[in-house]
Amino acid sequence: MKSLFPLITAVGLTACGGSVETAPAEVNSGFIANLPTFSGDHVWDMDASQSTLTFNADHNGIFTGNFSRFAAAIRLNPQDPSGGKIHAIVDLSSVDAGTRDRNDNLPLPEWFNIAEFPTASFVSDAITPGESSYSARGTLTIKDNSNPATLSFTLDVDGNVARAKGGLTLDRRDYEIGTGSDFQTGEWVGFPVDVNLDIIATR
Repeated sequence: MKSLFPLITAVGLTACGGSVETAPAEVNSGFIANLPTFSGDHVWDMDASQSTLTFNADHNGIFTGNFSRFAAAIRLNPQDPSGGKIHAIVDLSSVDAGTRDRNDNLPLPEWFNIAEFPTASFVSDAITPGESSYSARGTLTIKDNSNPATLSFTLDVDGNVARAKGGLTLDRRDYEIGTGSDFQTGEWVGFPVDVNLDIIATR
């Protein structure tokens, strides 16, 4: 069992040492039908070909992976973010954890349970500015487990093009990721998982 699951978590998780090449998001995936459609001013369209979603976690060293299918509906006025909204969705089957063994095991019930819960989502409740960044407080849902989460990000706007870089840290236990007896402690797979985004969007 230990040799089969040196793995991962959610809007991203992970396992043993190594890394994978970061891939941009793929376009035209049917899972985005679950996103809302925002209207009015300050609506941004994510450029999937230039955006990435990666994750880091600790299993005998830092492991980096990515998701190639994700999307976001975004309404945000950088000068007044109070009325903003972010709704992101991730196709968990698009994870690349770097090895065939890890990728073959991630869909299983102990990990992502993709047959029952094929996507993860983040929905913001409030977006507030800080001195040099923004904070989007909301709800992160993975495997039907919903918990409060705060996405912190910087935002650079050049005309009608914006780049957001940031992320959040989750605890895999809150989302029932890695439920086998070997993973109830942090001995084999660490509890914290860092999720990192780099999003290009246009309006």
